[in-house]
Amino acid sequence: MLVLRVVPGRHPRPLLVDGIAWVRHQNTTHPADWQRLRDLFAESSAAIQDDAWNLQAPNVPQAADGTPESTVDFVLRSGLGFPIAPEAKWRPLSNSAVAALTEALNKSSLQAMLSRLSTGGAPPGRPDPFHRRGLNRSRQARLVWRGAPAGWPDDRPGPVIANVRLEVPGGYGMPGTHLQLETDVTVRYSLAAEIARQRAGNEAAVSPLRWRVRPHHLGEIIGAVLTTLAGTDVAGPLAGLGGIDPLAVPQPRVMHMVTARPVTEVLDTTGLTPIPSAGNSMGAHLLADPALDLADDKDREEQVRRWLAQIALDAGLTGMEQVLEYQ
Repeated sequence: MLVLRVVPGRHPRPLLVDGIAWVRHQNTTHPADWQRLRDLFAESSAAIQDDAWNLQAPNVPQAADGTPESTVDFVLRSGLGFPIAPEAKWRPLSNSAVAALTEALNKSSLQAMLSRLSTGGAPPGRPDPFHRRGLNRSRQARLVWRGAPAGWPDDRPGPVIANVRLEVPGGYGMPGTHLQLETDVTVRYSLAAEIARQRAGNEAAVSPLRWRVRPHHLGEIIGAVLTTLAGTDVAGPLAGLGGIDPLAVPQPRVMHMVTARPVTEVLDTTGLTPIPSAGNSMGAHLLADPALDLADDKDREEQVRRWLAQIALDAGLTGMEQVLEYQ
């Protein structure tokens, strides 16, 4: 089977062959009538604006005083956005569709990685898998995952929290044509270090204890997000919501990493060489190579390696390729 993926924002619509715009309907191919041609031309401007690489960067969670929360290490965001079938534009989210997506996420590589990361090898507390929480409307769903080791304070956010926001077009004042899915992973391992210090009776320490993520651990988190979003289990419920074939659900093509402090203070720089006067970096905007199939293990691993090298270079560090070879 040959699967051809076309980025709508990079190709004008409609495409004409000998002056005819051919369209596909169910299992048939036929020339577009005047009404379908009108719809295609109307969609062209929206399609141009819909760039598969256009995903807004997340914000670092804020403390009570409005400043970035000091115990946040980094936030990762990736997602999907794709046009849905005309007949699906009016439909609100169904409970069954959201439940199917929730079940897929709770059986995904992302959920497994979050569970491991949230405990850090300590005995796990009661898990809080993906479930509806916060702003949920007829065309918006927000799913939250929380996890922490046993004995974690109830009044503190977990060391790892994931948020998935799903939105379908058609709401009042929102005449869009695209389904949007955003996945955020917020890591607060420095909070775990702070809690451990307080329990040891070192509250009076002046400098905060900062956790640093090793490159291969960061790669595992990024890889789990990509594996889940590029997988068929998540594509199935999304395709049902959009009225399209699961093969037409695009792969994630962008990843944002936003840090609360310079990347050089978040990333374990062992084996890396700083570039003099390179300045600070507070994250990275990571774009995927369209030639790589992120559903393929080898291609996805290659993409993660390239992104880790980019994160290091943007932070003024060289040597990431060599570090990854030995990890």
